[in-house]
Amino acid sequence: MGKNKQDTQHIERALTQQAEHMEVSPTLFNKIKKDIYEQEHKSMMNHKRFGLRKGRRLATALISCLVLGSITVFGIAASGSWTGHTYLAYKTFPAEEKI
Repeated sequence: MGKNKQDTQHIERALTQQAEHMEVSPTLFNKIKKDIYEQEHKSMMNHKRFGLRKGRRLATALISCLVLGSITVFGIAASGSWTGHTYLAYKTFPAEEKI
């Protein structure tokens, strides 16, 4: 086991020394930059898309509340006018002669 550990350390040192003298090719560097940019752009677009969904839900809820409120006000006004007309028409009982 000691020999394997020494071999592993020797290989690691050799690879580290070789890696220190290597330079990244411009093509590979540009590809990495492009991939990072695409990931950031994708993340940003997902955030915007979900933000619009939240805004749509809020707008739908507000419109629904306004419609419900309008229908309620219209219903109250219509029932009030219908009750008001019948209430005025039958304020007193008719005289016995009219019956």
